Amino acid sequence: MQAGYKVVGLDLSPQEDPALQHVNYHFCTTDITNVDQTRQVAAHVSNEANGLQVLINNAGIADPYLPEDPMERIAHWSKVIQTNLTGKQTLEVMRVL
Repeated sequence: MQAGYKVVGLDLSPQEDPALQHVNYHFCTTDITNVDQTRQVAAHVSNEANGLQVLINNAGIADPYLPEDPMERIAHWSKVIQTNLTGKQTLEVMRVL
């Protein structure tokens, strides 16, 4: 950021790290498993941040929690797969836009 690069941070939680307060840092609350939200972020990056030069994907769920109920386990597994695999692919597509 100090060298003039614009950085866009994405997170599911609407939070901003006070340590990242910088004119070249932009934060977007985004669910990377949601294609429409990711499209909006891609448009923002393309228009406001002059495109994407580097993509670092640090999104993922590494939760040791395993629900007792079998149906809840399926829902939990689905959330992990959506975030760790589908979300990653969504961000890769954003990289080429």
